[in-house]
Amino acid sequence: MCSSDLLKGGAQAIGCQAAAVYMLDEATTELNMRSSWGLPNRCFLAPARPLRGSVADLEALIGHAVVIEDAHLLPHWKVPEPYAAAICVPVSSPTEPLGTLWMFTDDVTDFSEAQTNLVEIIADRISSELQREMLLTECVSSKQVDRQLVRAAGWQRDH
Repeated sequence: MCSSDLLKGGAQAIGCQAAAVYMLDEATTELNMRSSWGLPNRCFLAPARPLRGSVADLEALIGHAVVIEDAHLLPHWKVPEPYAAAICVPVSSPTEPLGTLWMFTDDVTDFSEAQTNLVEIIADRISSELQREMLLTECVSSKQVDRQLVRAAGWQRDH
């Protein structure tokens, strides 16, 4: 998936202490952490978060960046990790939403438009990496099917 170096570089560039990518499941009902930087490894063992009620994720998935400058004053956004402030942006392909990218900071923060734009650019890069990964998987699967067809044709010809 996406490199933790990409998450680290992006988070540090905007003054955040952690970042995470949450991917939608196939039924689009849950968000699973797929990559992170600055969060404990035990976060990967946590159960998936339900999409229902994840207001910031839902807002991001329809295409809007969500900037939460003080999570304690805005609990309805449901920041998924215990941080004081966060930015949530969509990770999506040209045709469908894939998940969300969150950047977290320990302190209440007045994020600038430039910081938000940088997080959106990072999300686009993550999306590109995911799409490339999916295409490679499809290509490998296609080649395996082709090999099986060639073997089956050879077997049929020999028998």
